[in-house]
Amino acid sequence: MIYVKSKIKRSFTLIEVMLSTVVLALGIVVIYESFFTSLELFGYYNNYLNISSSADEIIWNAQNELSLFGSEAQMGRKGIVRQNNKDFYWKLSFGLINSDINLYKIDLFFYWKEGAKDSKLSRIAYAVYREEI
Repeated sequence: MIYVKSKIKRSFTLIEVMLSTVVLALGIVVIYESFFTSLELFGYYNNYLNISSSADEIIWNAQNELSLFGSEAQMGRKGIVRQNNKDFYWKLSFGLINSDINLYKIDLFFYWKEGAKDSKLSRIAYAVYREEI
């Protein structure tokens, strides 16, 4: 028996090459999107951690003022905190929610630009004004 080697070379067809290129491109797009989504979240939480101490201080000052002076408390209602060359705008509001025990609700909102997106952080706290007799 004699075996004859065939001279036909096996190769990829144009359809197979195009299909594998499309699959590879879709995989790269998915990786690209997930990478930039994680970078965006990292930036948000980095800024969140940077302003958390400022937010706690503003809330503490508001609680202290309301506990001491009640509705006659004098405190800032808005302002700007600058950290790491970035401006964080804040707005504070409070209101009496229970007049029997002089319970106040304090709302604090921080706003900042995160690229083209507006980001925000809100905090809520409570304070009780005790009148001295």
